[in-house]
Amino acid sequence: MEEIIRLLTALGGTADQVAGALQSHGVQGTRGETSFDNPVVRYVHRTVDVGGRLEIRNGGVLILVRSGTIFRLELPAPVREFLEGFHRGLYPQLEQV
Repeated sequence: MEEIIRLLTALGGTADQVAGALQSHGVQGTRGETSFDNPVVRYVHRTVDVGGRLEIRNGGVLILVRSGTIFRLELPAPVREFLEGFHRGLYPQLEQV
């Protein structure tokens, strides 16, 4: 989980920086999605071998289910703010078509 925290923190200090970082990595997603079609979940899956299922709940908690164990991680504020904006349509360049 520490590797995931570092990865997400490195995306940037603002929602726009997070969006720019995801775009530079070619990550897109679908509004309203909380698991694989979520852009943050896709980015983590592409970058780290998590060995389990990822989901974002309540707009700000990353859940990793691995070998029957549930791990919870509070998303960094800029990532949460990015997701709020993404789901409202503020980053259409990151929407999967």
